[in-house]
Formats: sequence, C-alpha cells, structure tokens
Amino acid sequence: MSDRDLAVSLVRAYGFRQGAELGVWRGARAWALLEQTGLDGLLLVDPWEERFNRFPAVGTPDRMPAGLYDCTMGEPHQDQAALEVMAKAVERRAAEYGTRCRVLRMTALDAASLSADGSLDVVIWDAVHLYQLCRDDLLAWKPKLRAGGMLCGDGYESAGVRQAVDEVLGREKWVQGGFWGTILP
Repeated sequence: MSDRDLAVSLVRAYGFRQGAELGVWRGARAWALLEQTGLDGLLLVDPWEERFNRFPAVGTPDRMPAGLYDCTMGEPHQDQAALEVMAKAVERRAAEYGTRCRVLRMTALDAASLSADGSLDVVIWDAVHLYQLCRDDLLAWKPKLRAGGMLCGDGYESAGVRQAVDEVLGREKWVQGGFWGTILP
C-alpha cells in the first residue's frame, strides 16, 4: 500500500473530519483525501518556494546529494517559475472543493500559529526532511490535534526524520515502511 493510500485508509477508518497536510507539492494526496474520505476541511500548507526546496544542508536524506537538500519528488528540479505554476494549479483545484479546502502558501512552522490548539483530527507531515525542521514542525503542530487525533507523515527512512519522529513521538508511534504516525491520548 502506498503512503498516499495508507493516509486515506487511516483517515477514513478513524472518521476524521478536520485535517492539515504539511507539504503538498502537486496535491495528489490532498485530492485523494478530499475525494475518498469524509473530511469536512483540509488545510494545505506549502510555501512553493525554491529556497525551501533546494539549499545547502547537513544531514540530507540518502537520495539527495551530500550537503545539498534538493526536494524534487522524483521530478527534475523545479525553479521558482515552475513552483509558481504548481502552486496556482493547486490553488485552482482546491477552490473546486469550496470551504472544504484552504491553501496557505507558507512554511508549516509559520502556518501553525493560524490553527487553534485542539482543532484538528489529523495532521499529515511531508515537509522538509531534515531533523531540525521536521522536529520544529512536529512540536508546533502536535498541539493542534484534539485528543484521539493522529499525527503522521512519511520519510521515516531518512535519518533526520526518524530522529525527529522518535524524539517527539517516542515509543507511542507506529511505522509502516517509511510512513509513521501516532494517535494522541
């Protein structure tokens, strides 16, 4: 089962109604969530800025060149002009869902302050796969979940993500392939 299918299955199984996806790219998981689950609201958070997709970094995932964080999602590098086109396409498609879908063009850390604590059922993380940024995102978004809500995401095979997830979620997590998550008490 793909990470996208697993996220959809979990949201459907738990009957979650309000969620956020942190790191959207072209929106494939978002569209699946909106079309195949009972979500009443999905917040899509992504800056679509080249400076957050390609920069010098320590501890990059194995699939990237050493010393260079280069998020391509398996595609050729996307410059800022291409990311603008991508963002506009996501915004247009999101508008088709009316009030069920809202797009925030900012980092996950910046967007966290716009959601009330305890207001979400599920947060799906797929942002910058580096330890400190992942850790900061998880710490900022975990309080946004209600009791019984789910914090989950992908990239557990990357050392930085694994370290951040292990540190923030501890033993109260599950991992399936590269997808990880926890249900809050």
